[in-house]
Amino acid sequence: QVAEEVVARGAPPHFAPGDLVLPGFVGHGIGLELDEPPVIWAREETRVEVGMVLAVEVEVGAPGSGLMAKMEDTVVVEANGPRLLTAAPRRLVEVTASAPR
Repeated sequence: QVAEEVVARGAPPHFAPGDLVLPGFVGHGIGLELDEPPVIWAREETRVEVGMVLAVEVEVGAPGSGLMAKMEDTVVVEANGPRLLTAAPRRLVEVTASAPR
């Protein structure tokens, strides 16, 4: 339920729930590997604990196009809640050239 709520809040309003590439997937742990446990999704049983560093992400796609976009933030879990580590500006970047097919 938490994963579904985060996906619902993180998906841009112009994307329908069916456009999500991995419905219910919200992110993963970060460490020595690219993607590490815990996987943040509805079926994960690992408790999120203080000190964990997590990638919180939403992947959306344009149905039938083979194109997708990934929005990802890195957070550290602190006693008062998550602290955003991502320093990238929060603005839309428009891509004008079409991707090769």
